[in-house]
Amino acid sequence: MIALKRRLKVIKITEEQYQYYTRWYHPVVRSLVSKIDFQNDYSLLAKMLLPAITQAEARKSVNLLKRLGFIKQRENWKWIQISSALSTGDEVSSLNVVNYHKQVSKLAEDAFDRCSKDLRDISALTLGINKSDFKKIKARIQEFRKEIMDIAKNSENDDRVYQLNFQFFPVSKSREE
Repeated sequence: MIALKRRLKVIKITEEQYQYYTRWYHPVVRSLVSKIDFQNDYSLLAKMLLPAITQAEARKSVNLLKRLGFIKQRENWKWIQISSALSTGDEVSSLNVVNYHKQVSKLAEDAFDRCSKDLRDISALTLGINKSDFKKIKARIQEFRKEIMDIAKNSENDDRVYQLNFQFFPVSKSREE
């Protein structure tokens, strides 16, 4: 895990930077601005998102990301990410982060209608397990998420931004309950 963290150079965001999670599109904008030369055409940037956002939302997002220290503009007007990987850590209970996860869950739901199946992979498992196995699976998901971040960090010539959600939650009460 330590070796993986070193390779990734993951920046753990501070509580003051949790504004990043107030809108689903801030992480998308953060990724896009360093991949497309939008030349501060916020209308173009806004239209690149699925679903599209407004020009004003795109401008506000870029300004927020700049203020939080996640992106910066070079002298040639091109934007770059300060770090390729950001993380809150594994266990966060911030209301901003909770609301962010609700927003991206809604995006996942809408992806059935918005994206062809060759551009998405949505699946589900319903499992009967005990508390110990729950903890093992949760740890493996956290480990797998970090491996996925490593693959993304090393991706060359990326041409699109994807959202990957991990959702693992109870759908029944325990016997004790």
